[in-house]
Amino acid sequence: MKHRALVSLVAIGLVTLCGAAQAGAPTPDASPPSASARDAAANGEQQTAADHLAAQFAESWNRRDGKAYGDAYWDDAELVDPSGQVWSGRAAIIQTHVDLWKGPARDTHMTAQVRRVQFLTADLFIVDIDTAASGFSPPPPGAPNGVVRTRLKHVVQRRNGEWKILASQNTFVAGPR
Repeated sequence: MKHRALVSLVAIGLVTLCGAAQAGAPTPDASPPSASARDAAANGEQQTAADHLAAQFAESWNRRDGKAYGDAYWDDAELVDPSGQVWSGRAAIIQTHVDLWKGPARDTHMTAQVRRVQFLTADLFIVDIDTAASGFSPPPPGAPNGVVRTRLKHVVQRRNGEWKILASQNTFVAGPR
């Protein structure tokens, strides 16, 4: 008897749900019709932010503009440079680059290209950027033809509608690419 009552309750529930769906009412387990559109828009926004960060990286590097370079990072960001040194905070990240631009990187030219964007959440993504810098004086060991290639991996976060780098890892690419 208990089994028949349960089957009847399930059947009544299905009829109610079907009737509600036919009447245009949302079903309890239906995802909002705009969820995939929101995801596509968020992914598009993240791709745009990733492309902007790559361009900002190269442009600010080529101008040796510490403020513009630092504008890409949150105040509490962290950067691990190719030597493994950890730079904590925007101010330290800016200063290490200003010092680099006063020394062996003073005549460099940088290019940057987004290689991959990995979408994590609506407010967080990872972007991989491939870079090439020429003009180091002297070029570091392992830089074929004086071109230093690196792979940047940025964790990018949106806060108050603004996308900036929260964490970054920069790795030298040894030999030809």
